Amino acid sequence: MGGKRVYLDTSAIVKRYVEEEHSDVVDEIYDGAHAGRIEIGFSLWNIGEVAAVLSKYARWGVLEDPKAVFERFVGESRLLSRLGQAEVVPITYGLMSRQ
Repeated sequence: MGGKRVYLDTSAIVKRYVEEEHSDVVDEIYDGAHAGRIEIGFSLWNIGEVAAVLSKYARWGVLEDPKAVFERFVGESRLLSRLGQAEVVPITYGLMSRQ
Protein backbone atom coordinates (compact mmCIF):
# COMPACT_ATOMS: atom_id res chain seq x y z
CA MET A 1 0.00 0.00 0.00
CA GLY A 2 1.24 3.47 -0.84
CA GLY A 3 1.82 6.17 1.75
CA LYS A 4 -0.50 8.78 0.27
CA ARG A 5 -4.20 8.23 -0.39
CA VAL A 6 -6.16 10.16 -3.00
CA TYR A 7 -9.92 9.92 -3.53
CA LEU A 8 -10.89 10.46 -7.16
CA ASP A 9 -14.30 11.72 -8.13
CA THR A 10 -15.87 10.96 -11.49
CA SER A 11 -14.50 14.04 -13.23
CA ALA A 12 -10.95 13.16 -12.17
CA ILE A 13 -11.29 9.55 -13.32
CA VAL A 14 -12.59 10.67 -16.72
CA LYS A 15 -9.56 12.96 -17.13
CA ARG A 16 -7.38 9.82 -17.09
CA TYR A 17 -9.08 8.44 -20.20
CA VAL A 18 -10.26 11.56 -22.06
CA GLU A 19 -7.82 14.42 -22.66
CA GLU A 20 -9.15 17.39 -20.71
CA GLU A 21 -7.73 20.26 -18.72
CA HIS A 22 -5.71 18.85 -15.80
CA SER A 23 -5.49 15.35 -17.30
CA ASP A 24 -1.75 15.62 -16.66
CA VAL A 25 -2.38 15.96 -12.91
CA VAL A 26 -4.55 12.85 -12.87
CA ASP A 27 -1.95 11.00 -14.95
CA GLU A 28 0.65 11.83 -12.27
CA ILE A 29 -1.64 10.40 -9.60
CA TYR A 30 -2.08 7.18 -11.59
CA ASP A 31 1.66 7.02 -12.26
CA GLY A 32 2.23 7.30 -8.52
CA ALA A 33 -0.26 4.49 -7.91
CA HIS A 34 1.48 2.25 -10.46
CA ALA A 35 4.80 3.02 -8.75
CA GLY A 36 3.39 2.14 -5.32
CA ARG A 37 3.57 5.67 -3.91
CA ILE A 38 -0.14 6.54 -3.97
CA GLU A 39 -3.29 4.57 -3.19
CA ILE A 40 -6.33 5.76 -5.11
CA GLY A 41 -9.91 5.32 -4.07
CA PHE A 42 -13.28 5.90 -5.64
CA SER A 43 -16.81 4.72 -4.94
CA LEU A 44 -19.01 2.24 -6.71
CA TRP A 45 -21.13 5.22 -7.71
CA ASN A 46 -18.18 6.66 -9.62
CA ILE A 47 -17.93 3.54 -11.77
CA GLY A 48 -21.48 3.99 -13.05
CA GLU A 49 -21.00 7.72 -13.48
CA VAL A 50 -17.83 7.17 -15.54
CA ALA A 51 -19.80 4.93 -17.92
CA ALA A 52 -22.52 7.58 -18.23
CA VAL A 53 -20.06 10.41 -18.89
CA LEU A 54 -18.20 8.40 -21.53
CA SER A 55 -21.50 7.62 -23.24
CA LYS A 56 -22.42 11.32 -23.18
CA TYR A 57 -19.04 12.20 -24.73
CA ALA A 58 -19.70 9.70 -27.50
CA ARG A 59 -23.07 11.33 -28.23
CA TRP A 60 -21.33 14.71 -28.40
CA GLY A 61 -18.77 13.33 -30.86
CA VAL A 62 -15.85 13.75 -28.44
CA LEU A 63 -15.24 10.01 -28.03
CA GLU A 64 -15.50 7.30 -30.67
CA ASP A 65 -15.58 4.10 -28.60
CA PRO A 66 -16.82 4.67 -25.05
CA LYS A 67 -17.05 0.94 -24.37
CA ALA A 68 -13.34 0.45 -25.10
CA VAL A 69 -12.43 3.42 -22.92
CA PHE A 70 -14.61 2.11 -20.08
CA GLU A 71 -12.96 -1.32 -20.41
CA ARG A 72 -9.53 0.37 -20.09
CA PHE A 73 -10.73 2.07 -16.91
CA VAL A 74 -12.03 -1.21 -15.46
CA GLY A 75 -8.86 -3.07 -16.45
CA GLU A 76 -6.55 -0.49 -14.94
CA SER A 77 -8.69 -0.35 -11.79
CA ARG A 78 -8.52 -4.14 -11.41
CA LEU A 79 -4.74 -4.11 -11.89
CA LEU A 80 -4.22 -1.38 -9.31
CA SER A 81 -6.58 -3.16 -6.92
CA ARG A 82 -4.57 -6.40 -7.23
CA LEU A 83 -1.41 -4.37 -6.54
CA GLY A 84 -3.03 -2.92 -3.42
CA GLN A 85 -2.95 0.59 -4.88
CA ALA A 86 -6.68 1.10 -5.58
CA GLU A 87 -9.78 0.54 -3.52
CA VAL A 88 -13.49 0.91 -4.12
CA VAL A 89 -14.55 2.89 -1.07
CA PRO A 90 -17.98 2.01 0.31
CA ILE A 91 -20.15 5.07 0.67
CA THR A 92 -22.15 4.61 3.85
CA TYR A 93 -24.43 6.82 5.85
CA GLY A 94 -21.75 7.03 8.54
CA LEU A 95 -19.17 8.26 6.08
CA MET A 96 -21.51 10.83 4.56
CA SER A 97 -22.66 12.14 7.95
CA ARG A 98 -19.14 12.78 9.30
CA GLN A 99 -18.32 16.40 9.92
